[in-house]
Amino acid sequence: MIEIEIIESPDPEILGPHSFYFQKLIFGRSKNSHLFIDDRALCKNHIRIEKSESGVLCQNMESKFYLSNGKKISGKKLHKIDDLIKIGETTLKIVSVSNDDTATKPSLSEKYNAAIERNPKLEELFVEIENEILSVEHDIHVKK
Repeated sequence: MIEIEIIESPDPEILGPHSFYFQKLIFGRSKNSHLFIDDRALCKNHIRIEKSESGVLCQNMESKFYLSNGKKISGKKLHKIDDLIKIGETTLKIVSVSNDDTATKPSLSEKYNAAIERNPKLEELFVEIENEILSVEHDIHVKK
């Protein structure tokens, strides 16, 4: 598991802690990224972040560089806990890295509650989605 904290960004929706259970991650402006960041200074696939035995390996992808603890990095760099990484106008901090695959993943209800806490407006969206799913299920059963 890789835990990061977004501490500064023009995208207020992503501020705060994030946990990922993937070996490799892509952050950028692409909606297909593991973390979509609405930051005009980012490329679609800006940076790749990968778990390693000794920390987190970061590599710029479509960008020419990123900042690591204030220093310009072109290519790859191994990062440790508490390192600050700046991509575009977004700054993130490496909080923890676990190579233990048995790490407990949060339940769906924990993820739901965390999302609602970060953005209370999401609750309305989730209710609408739930109602739409129920409506579709009802229509399917009525047609049988």
